Amino acid sequence: MRAAAIASLALAIVPATASARDIAQVRDRAVRWAVAHAGLHERGTTNRSPQIDRWERDMGIRIGQPWCGALARG
Repeated sequence: MRAAAIASLALAIVPATASARDIAQVRDRAVRWAVAHAGLHERGTTNRSPQIDRWERDMGIRIGQPWCGALARG
């Protein structure tokens, strides 16, 4: 389910002029990324883990905030 959500998001950001091959490559890359991160979760109710903290720092989000936006951009 997560992989499908990430793939859908990836398709939403592909330019309208992208070819079917481009879209397939973006989809495949997004699915591989999602599968590689499957099972990642925060510790308790802290909204934190080493990877989540990296995503938040990379996105300029204060550490410990809800991280769904950082995941989507990760």
